[in-house]
Amino acid sequence: MALEHGFRRIVIAFSAIVFVLGAAFDIIVLPTRPGPAILVTLADGRRVPLTDVPRDAVGPPGEQALINKLAEEWATNKKAFTVAALDPNARQAVDRYSNLADRIRTVPGFDTTGPPETGGPGKPKSFQPFLVQWFTIRQVDVLQAEPGRWTWWWAHAHLTRWTAALAVLLWVTFYLLRWIIRGFRDQ
Repeated sequence: MALEHGFRRIVIAFSAIVFVLGAAFDIIVLPTRPGPAILVTLADGRRVPLTDVPRDAVGPPGEQALINKLAEEWATNKKAFTVAALDPNARQAVDRYSNLADRIRTVPGFDTTGPPETGGPGKPKSFQPFLVQWFTIRQVDVLQAEPGRWTWWWAHAHLTRWTAALAVLLWVTFYLLRWIIRGFRDQ
């Protein structure tokens, strides 16, 4: 009986140490969780896909209506419109969309000019300067939501799975040997 308790303690210690080391290693080498992938539609109809956007870059569903209303106010009276005079929720929405506009301006083709005005069919008249701003964003669609914390960890916790399987194998082996030894002892 003392021998069985000794082996049980060895199996407990070994399986716990192996599992904790495997989980710690997986936590250390875990890649950062990506943000959501979004598709931004601009006022001129162009669409910009953005990946790995920060989690706070996408606002609640009703925020687009607020931005559209603020963009109309800005277009009607540009001199009197100030972001500082807005309520905190509107300022936060404008800041969020300004950050998205900054991110869009880093995408090639969206940095300085917009589509050309045409003087007729297929004849460009001139290029109009078109810098993406918060008021030119018309729609933000989430293409792929960010993965959950535990889902992301479990998808990348390869060593933890192997150490858990090893710990289970140790316990199965322990109880199998105990059953075999007790079978011989009973005779």
